[in-house]
Amino acid sequence: MADVVKYVDGLADATGKISDKVADNGKTYAQNYEAMKDAIKDLSTQIPYTQEDLTRLAAAAGQSGKAMEDLIKIDGSGNVTGFLRDIAMTGTAMDISADQAGNWAAKWEQSLKMTHEEVMVLFDQINYLGANSATTAAEIASVVNTSGGVGQTAGVDLHTTSALAATMLAMGVNEGKAGTSLN
Repeated sequence: MADVVKYVDGLADATGKISDKVADNGKTYAQNYEAMKDAIKDLSTQIPYTQEDLTRLAAAAGQSGKAMEDLIKIDGSGNVTGFLRDIAMTGTAMDISADQAGNWAAKWEQSLKMTHEEVMVLFDQINYLGANSATTAAEIASVVNTSGGVGQTAGVDLHTTSALAATMLAMGVNEGKAGTSLN
């Protein structure tokens, strides 16, 4: 949890300590830390990622600017929701590591100026295309990651870019050439 504490706002005070001082969300840093630790533990029993995988994902998301309130939310039934759960489920569905899923999600949100909800819709489309064509969701996402920004600059939305990537990959074009062709 050391990297999570270092990068996720709300888990440590200004001195870097998990203390009883009150954080911006009205809870103590110690309470926030315990909530994060418990959420990661709970998620590791629901999603086939280890606690270590999930802590790396949380730290990477924190490094990309995600605060604790973005990473974990607790719904009315006490279930963990939020960015961490969504991205871990996406990684599982796409058969990629938690690190890779988090990396793409954070990059797309920041560099492609997408909301978390828009990223999740794009991941859903990519997962659908991977499940229904002669390529994988991970290959499609890799090409979108490479060429999505250029496509947006040219006026092509990311959903079209992902469909074109899936088509090219299904025809046997490798990821590098597909990304270059789309650029």
